[in-house]
Amino acid sequence: MCVSPDLSSDESLSCSILPLEDCDEAFDLIRNRGHIRNHRWRWKNAQRTMDLMRFHAAEWHIDPHKIGVLGFSAGGHLSAAISTHFAKRLCPVVDAADKESCRPDFAVAIYPVHLSIAVAEWDAKQGTKKFVVRHPATAGKDFGLNPDVPVTSQTPPTFLLQAEDDHVDNVGDSLAYYIALNKAGVPVET
Repeated sequence: MCVSPDLSSDESLSCSILPLEDCDEAFDLIRNRGHIRNHRWRWKNAQRTMDLMRFHAAEWHIDPHKIGVLGFSAGGHLSAAISTHFAKRLCPVVDAADKESCRPDFAVAIYPVHLSIAVAEWDAKQGTKKFVVRHPATAGKDFGLNPDVPVTSQTPPTFLLQAEDDHVDNVGDSLAYYIALNKAGVPVET
């Protein structure tokens, strides 16, 4: 199932729900299970999904300018990743769909993981090597943004949801992303 919000008014949010059989391969990545290992292939799939959704928008009766991403935990990280890694294609162009924009129009990241420098460094110390941590020695580790999620003014508007007392997905990840979005002038709500 795919949800495509209709953001036509400030007062309401309605959704179109498309069954998977109508969407074919486009929504294979909707279920983002597991950890963030091999995260580049997830970005590739997310880019391809955005391409296919926009390419088939008229056929599927969705507005191609109101397509976003939503993810929980590791999926929240994927929402942030596709929101910041849309300028450079990770796969070669294979058909006309790949000429569409893979930038989401909005993002929802719910208790996202691995967005702060502190968590990325913790991962590196644990030997998971999910990220290469590159940051100046003066960067604030607690609320510094993981450099693998490069926020710019082109990052889409984002809604973040996080419990302060979450002992699995640290609130510092959401705060680091919120601060970076705010500094870049990106509309962000919590």
